[in-house]
Formats: sequence, structure tokens, C-alpha cells
Amino acid sequence: MTTWTRAASLFTCLGVAACAANATAPVCPPAAPRAVASLPSASAAPADSAAPVASNAPVAPPSASAPPAPTPTAVPSSPAEPPKPKRNPYAEGSVYYTEDMFKFNLRLTLGKECDEAAYLAFECKQPGTLEILEKETGKLLQTIALDEVRVAPDEAMGLSLGIVNGYGSIPGTLAIEDYNFDGEPDIAVVRNDWGLYRGPMYTVFLWDKRKKRYVLNKPLTELTETDIVSFNPDKKLVSAMWKDGCCNHVYRDFRMVNNRPVLIYKLVMKEGDQHEERLVHGVWKRRKVSGDEPDLHP
Repeated sequence: MTTWTRAASLFTCLGVAACAANATAPVCPPAAPRAVASLPSASAAPADSAAPVASNAPVAPPSASAPPAPTPTAVPSSPAEPPKPKRNPYAEGSVYYTEDMFKFNLRLTLGKECDEAAYLAFECKQPGTLEILEKETGKLLQTIALDEVRVAPDEAMGLSLGIVNGYGSIPGTLAIEDYNFDGEPDIAVVRNDWGLYRGPMYTVFLWDKRKKRYVLNKPLTELTETDIVSFNPDKKLVSAMWKDGCCNHVYRDFRMVNNRPVLIYKLVMKEGDQHEERLVHGVWKRRKVSGDEPDLHP
């Protein structure tokens, strides 16, 4: 086959007629059938005039061989975790502690159970037991029974510490300060917050150097029941303030003598009665005052 003939045969593959005319051409693929548009017959009805299907015509059942459509199944949701019950900080047997806050460690165990609602309604007085522990060994040194305690726990089940400072008091379960100004830390346990103007009442324990233990101090304890109390270590004064409304105030200062507060100053600010009383060399001096005097105490 000549070069011209081979080239011609490649061109003749483009059409069926050319393949038939050239016997020497290689086999060509059959021609693709031509699409013929079908014309509607004159008797055929137009599409929009087709007879409607009768409403009572039987519906053919699905083929038995066709598998039924799968029914979607709901993914089971994991049950919601129930909320953890709120811990009652006043539950009987609750234990609170302090560590490395002063020369001893403390452990407080609560007695009869209270709840917040009962406490705020003045319906519950909660007792407790305060234990004094040796810091290095944890040895129990003293156990103090408390007829009433108002716990203010921190998140780590610790005993929150406060400061006894009149209106500037920092609330807590207890405070550790020097209340008789002898250089030793004492303990004031919050009994409740039912004191004057809903301030705290305290049970005060002073360190007895001779007995090597804490001893209840009734005079200071009772003073916190009637007055708002603060301690001034610089002047070695115990100050107390009583008030009734806007215009009826009594301020008092005390010196600690043999672990008892001894009155040395009193300022009365009442309607129609404004005076101060001061102990000078064992003698009480009284004088009338006016509210705008700059040197009045406090």
C-alpha cells in the first residue's frame, strides 16, 4: 500500500461511504446511528388532552423483590448528668481546718446540722468543737467546746480568717489577733451575725502563758454582744461603739488590765445630751461638747 493510499484510508475512516469505496482501507468503526426525531401521528392526542387516570384504579403493589426502605433509627442520646447536690456547709460532722497561719493548726468540727434558711431565720444555733493542734506533729493539744459557731468556709474546706475591726471587720469563721496586747495571738470565733446592726458576735479566747492553753474571756465576749468592737494594738485600746438610729451614739475606750477591759473614756452623742467623760488620774472628768469639735474622740 502506497503512502498516498494509507493517508487516503485514514481520511476515508471519517465516513462510512469512503470506507466502502476503498477496499484496501483498514477496518473502520461502524457509523453511529443518526438520531431521528419521531413525529406524532395524526391520530395521537396532544399531551395536555390525555385522559385522566380513574381515581378507583388499582395501585400496583411494590415488587416483592424490592427491599423495604430502611427505617431511620434515632441515635440514643446520652442521659444528661444530674447536677451535683450543693454541699451544705453547715452539715453535721463537717470539718474545717487551718494550716500554717500561726503557731498552731486548728480543726473545727460542726455539731447539729443547720441550713442557710434556718440560720437566717434565727432558728438554728450550731455547736462545734475547735481543736488546737501542734503544727509540726499534728498532736492534739487542746479541745474547746463551742456552744455556737458561724462557719464561713472557703472552697478548700479551710477556715476563713477575719479581722475584728469595728465597721472595718473582715468576716470569717474566726480571727487570730492579740486582744489583750501581751504579744501572744488570741482567737475570736464568730458565734453568729446577730449582733448590733447584724454585725458578728464573737467568743473570745485569750492565750494563758502559764497554763499554755486558750481560756474563754467572758468580758470581751459579752462586749461583742452589745457593741461593735475594734482593737487598736498601737494605742493598746479596745474600742466599742453602740448606736441606735442616726442620732444616738455612745463611744467607749477600754484598757486591758488583768485580761479585763477597764473603761477609761466615754463619748455620748444624743439629742439634747452631748458630753464626754474621761478618766484622769483615777478621777472621772465630765464636760459638755458640741458635735463640731475637731478633737473629739473618736
